[in-house]
Amino acid sequence: MKKFILFFLCTVLSALPLSAQMTARQVLEKTMDVLNKEKGYSADLQIKAMGLKFQVALAVRGQQSLFKTDEGDMYVNGTNTYAYDKKKNTVTISTRKKEERMQMDMSSTFSTGYDLTIEKAKDAYVLRFKKQKGNKTKDAPSSAEMTVSTQNFYPKTIHVKSGIISTTITYSNIKTNIPAQLVAYNAQKYPGATIVDKR
Repeated sequence: MKKFILFFLCTVLSALPLSAQMTARQVLEKTMDVLNKEKGYSADLQIKAMGLKFQVALAVRGQQSLFKTDEGDMYVNGTNTYAYDKKKNTVTISTRKKEERMQMDMSSTFSTGYDLTIEKAKDAYVLRFKKQKGNKTKDAPSSAEMTVSTQNFYPKTIHVKSGIISTTITYSNIKTNIPAQLVAYNAQKYPGATIVDKR
């Protein structure tokens, strides 16, 4: 379940969201610009889904990303995934499937096939996405709502509904311009770990 949420998170993150008269689409683009700069960003996330609640430390820089949970770390790049399991002390290396790589596309999720509306709250903009009837994308979320800071365009929360699964993500401690080594897998960080190569 957590693996599904993490990959789903990549997709949603990528597709995020005004100044007085900006349109919803302009806000979406502005937030993507802020978060997806050349040197990326990091954030602490609280995720609630299907009765589960857990913390994720996220870092994204270009096509590379890192997810850290209590159970271990997962590094993702353009072609491979490196998953460290704390309990087993193993690093499993696997080749990412084409559909997984497509999910990481920074503008793919909500760029088409959704009706997008916006409203202003006290200190945030609220973006709402509703799946269009003509959107035949498999497993595409049916709806989503994002709140974005009016001050810096950082995301505050994302609520996504996909079938019977409802997921809420709350952001905190967002930082931009992160170092490249933060998101790059380095075997020296996991001395003694057994390598399981499934490529």
